[in-house]
Amino acid sequence: MPAYFVYVHSLNSMTEFTNYVQFNQVTVTGRVAKAEVVNAKSEDSQFLAVTVLTTLTTNGQTCAFTFTDSNGLLGLHNAGYLPVGRQVTISGHISGVKETYVDKAGNINMLTTPQIKLSGALIPDGGLGAMPKDKTTVVAKNKIVRPSDASAQTDTPVDEAPQLATAGAANDQIKDF
Repeated sequence: MPAYFVYVHSLNSMTEFTNYVQFNQVTVTGRVAKAEVVNAKSEDSQFLAVTVLTTLTTNGQTCAFTFTDSNGLLGLHNAGYLPVGRQVTISGHISGVKETYVDKAGNINMLTTPQIKLSGALIPDGGLGAMPKDKTTVVAKNKIVRPSDASAQTDTPVDEAPQLATAGAANDQIKDF
């Protein structure tokens, strides 16, 4: 009986290949837990550091999504539209995940809230949700003016209606044309 021998080339290390970035886009809805403007050390510029907390399952674990921005979201924050407590939907590329930290004694400890770092984060159209109650403003209701109100008749200016041509005059104009 003949014997068959099959050799499968095995890789001893992943260093033989380049690990290219993969499509790790994520969209998350949560509440802004922290949004602060930070001055950059190397330049005279600023950027916004944001942490959004979201709950992964009903009554489940909370996860923190962190990202920075020095463009549109910084302007949105400076205009007061990104306060702590606002519900937002963010979308971005996952660039890191962190569940542990090392304390001063060198011990490895678990974070109470795992952190996922995003790059290229943005808030898509319709992604700004409810504001916290202390940040909302009451919108004044429009006043309804009724023609039956005596004060409305004297205060409201009325233009005189223009004179319209009669049907016979319109036909005469068409014949002349």
